[in-house]
Amino acid sequence: MFFAPVLLLASLQAVDPIDSYVEAQMAAQHIPGLCLIVMKDGKTLKEKAYGISDIDSKRPVVLTDRFDMGSIGKTFTATMIMQLVNEKKLSLDQKVKEILPDFPEKWSGTTIRHLLSHQSGIPDYAFVPGIGLLDTYDQKTWIDKMYVLNLDFPTGRLFQYSNSNFVILGLVLEKMLGKPYREIIQNRIFDPVGMKDTGFKEAGKGLPAGSTMGYFFIDGKLTNLGPGGVAATPSDGGEFTTISDLMKWAHAVRDGKVLPKGLVSQMQTPSVVASGRKTGYGLGWMTAKMEGSPQITHGGNSVGFAGTISTYPNQCLEVYMLCNVYDVGGDGFAAGIAKLLEPSLNRKPQISTTDQNPSLVPKLMDALKELAKPNIKFAGFHEDMQLRLATQRGQAVLPAYANFSTVGKMEYISKRDEKPDTVFRYRVYDAKTSWIVDFQVSKEGQIYSIGKSPDIDK
Repeated sequence: MFFAPVLLLASLQAVDPIDSYVEAQMAAQHIPGLCLIVMKDGKTLKEKAYGISDIDSKRPVVLTDRFDMGSIGKTFTATMIMQLVNEKKLSLDQKVKEILPDFPEKWSGTTIRHLLSHQSGIPDYAFVPGIGLLDTYDQKTWIDKMYVLNLDFPTGRLFQYSNSNFVILGLVLEKMLGKPYREIIQNRIFDPVGMKDTGFKEAGKGLPAGSTMGYFFIDGKLTNLGPGGVAATPSDGGEFTTISDLMKWAHAVRDGKVLPKGLVSQMQTPSVVASGRKTGYGLGWMTAKMEGSPQITHGGNSVGFAGTISTYPNQCLEVYMLCNVYDVGGDGFAAGIAKLLEPSLNRKPQISTTDQNPSLVPKLMDALKELAKPNIKFAGFHEDMQLRLATQRGQAVLPAYANFSTVGKMEYISKRDEKPDTVFRYRVYDAKTSWIVDFQVSKEGQIYSIGKSPDIDK
């Protein structure tokens, strides 16, 4: 008689929406193991390890396990550069060639600000054979392979994420401070913040002690490709850390312990390219918005690992995640948890309505079909969009638009000003499903960007 209420209570207590979300995402994205911290109003809502760290031994993940944070490490490099700015040793608009005399003449317009905001146009080294994420190489090899390359686009014209920008910032730090990057970051970040469980891989030694294994999901199964390479100047990321150290770092930044709060705010404000268009990146931090609310983040993906620092200042919400599979969108993962806890962050229902711009539809539909081919030289694309898609990182995202080859119908939803452009939102139907698609259109009528998201209202 007394067992039923107890069992019912236990069942109710076992249903945790965050756990349910995490477990569903782990299944959908083939994540073996994961560590998570969620904080609201300064209090910890969730601090938990999920899954396994090693698929062979089946060892469970524990909260003290270390993961490669990937590009989250760019926030360290950006902070140390801003420390030098604060110390009046460096200017954001200083030319890199003034500091690095051997810097290529064809890149000579590049400033520190261009590097921090990913506006340099310098190609991403991760696509260059011999100095990729699986390679171990010295600094001379990196310089020899990179300094001969042409810019992807004129410096300052576009935002395009490139790991090379932050390797060069590491070279700047080493030149100015006269020490190796690993020593600089230990003295300026790890020791002052108390990040005792954060450090780097070393050549020939495999993964650092206490690390989970890292995996790729290839041909329907999890595959371990080994520990990956070791960069001479790892200033674009790749530190191994624990979830508690990751949170400790974010709090040190927030509380002004490593940099004055005014400079932190500057870093977390969207940058602007030469045309006046805002980007989704500040100076070492990603600066998105969810339903009008700031989302300050930096995700990371590396050899077999992924993670995120994601904070929502208006909601006093923080999400920290580290996992042991590539390639998980950590910021998107965190956004899902944020939406669970803060309904105001959920996208409002997207309702199709009378088209205010019916003459635009054929052009937009043609643009989608040309993007699907992919024909990046389509005359309807703004020259900046063509330049962006021609980069190796731009080419890497093109397969995500292949489904638009079967576009059959578009329904108008809304438009908004995004100076100097207008963003038109449509519900777009392909042969299998529908999508919410934003077209950023210039005042001359050319398409500057196209972004799609799942149509959750259908």
